[in-house]
Amino acid sequence: MPKLPANYVKAPSFDNPLRATSTLKAGVTDMERTLQLVLDEATWSALKAASEAEGIAAEALVLRALERHLALIDQNAIAAPPEPPPSKRAQLLDQLYDQFVRRSWLQCVMTMRAILRESRA
Repeated sequence: MPKLPANYVKAPSFDNPLRATSTLKAGVTDMERTLQLVLDEATWSALKAASEAEGIAAEALVLRALERHLALIDQNAIAAPPEPPPSKRAQLLDQLYDQFVRRSWLQCVMTMRAILRESRA
């Protein structure tokens, strides 16, 4: 293998362009986030009147309302866990009830009787 000359300079190596560098990470954390709210004239007038009645800036009133709304969403998410899906038996009973409502009760009794016979056999 041939030797490289003494004045050889190594070509620059480039980092993975998909990976963020440390300087970029520091810049992202220092950025200020902005929220733009577009209101029609009537809503803006109502907001200005409410902020003057409260004695605070309109932006502070909007932030307070947004924080209250997000707190309610968090409370509702904690208070109401998702319901498990209904069991197959419950689904079958719902279907039978729907059929009972649509058809006469005698036909439904006959249908349920036939289902019970098949399940016993």
